[in-house]
Amino acid sequence: MSIAVAWDNEDHTILRFVFDKHWTWADVANAKLESDAALNSVSHRSVAIIYDAPPNVSLPSDMLTNARRVLSSNHPKAHLLVFVLTNSVARLMINTLARISGSIGARIRVVDSLDEARELIAQHNANV
Repeated sequence: MSIAVAWDNEDHTILRFVFDKHWTWADVANAKLESDAALNSVSHRSVAIIYDAPPNVSLPSDMLTNARRVLSSNHPKAHLLVFVLTNSVARLMINTLARISGSIGARIRVVDSLDEARELIAQHNANV
């Protein structure tokens, strides 16, 4: 599978998707099934999601349409969606998606590193 899904911390409050360079929308669908099962397994009501992509990540066709569809079907426990992206095209796509996606877009953040993602989530959780 081109997308691995795993808990990023022992408290199971951060779930991380790790993308290979090449991935497909079928990979996303499989990863979503896996992540939904993981989210259903915890009792707390909110989990941050990290989407971690390599600098050389390639984007499949129909990126905006498919990404918007996937994000609109996010699990109810997914409260903050943090994208770790250094690829400028991917960043542009996700930032555009955030701007056109209303309430879903308000939960999207784009950062440069995994450490920055974890810090952002910690700050967000401290203020909730």
